[in-house]
Amino acid sequence: GERPPLVPSSEQRRLIEAVLNTTGSSPVLVTGRRGRGKSASLGMAAAVLLQRGAGCILVTSPSQPATWQLFEAAARYLGDDCEVRRPSPFELQTGPGGRIEFVSPADLLVGDGLARLRNAQFLFVDEAAGLPVDVVVELLWRARRVVMSTTLDGYEGSGQGFMLRALPQLRIRKQELRHFELQAPMRWNLGCPLEKLANAAMLLDAKPVDNDLVADASVENSSFEVLDQQVLSEWRHEDELSEIFGMLRCGHYKTKPSDLSTFLDEPSMRWFVLRFNGHVIGLVIAAIEEPIEDKHVAEAVYKRQRKARPQLIAQALSLDAGFLEATGMRHARVMRLCVHPGLQRRGLGASLLKRSIAELLRAEQVDAVAACFGATAYLMKLWRNVGGELAWLAHGREPSSGHHSATVLLPCTARSRHLLHRAQARLALQLPELLLGPLARLSADVLAELLAGLPPPGGCPRDGDEPDVQDVADVRSFAWGARQVSCCRYALVRAFLSAMRPPRATLDPRSEQVLLDLVQGRDVNEGLLRPAVRKLPWAAPPDASEGRAREGGEATAQGAARRVPRSERRACCEPGEKK
Repeated sequence: GERPPLVPSSEQRRLIEAVLNTTGSSPVLVTGRRGRGKSASLGMAAAVLLQRGAGCILVTSPSQPATWQLFEAAARYLGDDCEVRRPSPFELQTGPGGRIEFVSPADLLVGDGLARLRNAQFLFVDEAAGLPVDVVVELLWRARRVVMSTTLDGYEGSGQGFMLRALPQLRIRKQELRHFELQAPMRWNLGCPLEKLANAAMLLDAKPVDNDLVADASVENSSFEVLDQQVLSEWRHEDELSEIFGMLRCGHYKTKPSDLSTFLDEPSMRWFVLRFNGHVIGLVIAAIEEPIEDKHVAEAVYKRQRKARPQLIAQALSLDAGFLEATGMRHARVMRLCVHPGLQRRGLGASLLKRSIAELLRAEQVDAVAACFGATAYLMKLWRNVGGELAWLAHGREPSSGHHSATVLLPCTARSRHLLHRAQARLALQLPELLLGPLARLSADVLAELLAGLPPPGGCPRDGDEPDVQDVADVRSFAWGARQVSCCRYALVRAFLSAMRPPRATLDPRSEQVLLDLVQGRDVNEGLLRPAVRKLPWAAPPDASEGRAREGGEATAQGAARRVPRSERRACCEPGEKK
């Protein structure tokens, strides 16, 4: 039958009015428990915006299906208007130019997505807690007007953790950010006992221990402990389990209630904690991944003909990196590392991770301790500081975060060390080419951490060796002369990659980005590239006579830049950015 018309509640009407008044400096954040009508409110607000000629409204979320309610609410609110068209469940068009359309977060932050983001009148971010904080911050910075929503509990990400991690950063960048919390339930009556039962059963109200009780914790006065998850699941430990899960919710943006069942029931899990005054202030959860004993299965995994889901490290190193022998190794994979939100940046996480790794190496007969995580500069440096060595960087990017997945190993057997060295050598050899393709959006900071954990890339000198004489000649003659980029490109790439290795050369952000654009195959204006190259160590003139020739070289270079065809004289920036 026909669906009844969608009528907003008084709370939703106030929220819709706030969305209509959103400006670039005053974004909106909507929070609430499950069933409070957040997605429906955003859908009705989008519909009103279209009725008022708002133009393009982009919708993004960690999961496209999670936005279905938003599009459905918008369509119902617009009614049977003959101008309303819905080409797909996640696209709605009205009038000559009005539309609502879903775009994944990863696609919004690269290439043509950046141009679409800037041209859109509004960006709606549904279930923002399911995205990394840095992604939310970048979306907030790049979009014209932003409306965000997140669930404070449930399966869409850790809303409470989002409030602790992200909200302070969002307010720093947008001091006029407005926060609305929807409190009236739409699916049941206020105070419904069934909702209370569900919250208690799934620990949806779980919070870490109060800050005041652990404020004095430090590496020196905290104790390390191996935790028995079977004992933890007993009723007498319910309060402690609630504190631990509350800390997990705050510490990882994808924590969901089903994780608790997995971590407690799976016999391959290992729990390690830091305690202070009896309270858990840090947690590491690791999984023992057994080798794939069946050779036919191992071969099929290697050829990407099937998956062996529990063996994530074996799959990454075999079907992705290309080393079949990884399927026969036993790994201890660190799945979670979190520290109480009030105690971060005190060294507790690194201390806990080191002690957990040592215990895994002592107690488990594994070939290596390993981890897979989104490749941010911070996490790569953290793992490098505790002895982790990069073995693989995934070519694809995680849709919600936009990060490549890094695989690190701490080998403890000869065959694992041999595999690691081969994997690193191969990745380093391929790196210049990968930066032109699957790694073409890697940031400078992540690239620097990648280079810090690998042998010198193909063509770059080894540590302590002098660079190739012809490479140096090409770099200097381009920097101080008028040679073409195409004639010197390979030397320029090696010069930049060498400069990014430890000790990383000091380059200003503009010059670093220009050089990164060259290495990653984006269009570069020679008038911007030449002065950037001059700041590389290999470009330094060897004597004063060459230094005195700089002025003439600069004039010649400027003349050459003027002769570059107009189609090639584009500023070195991301596609879609203003020149």
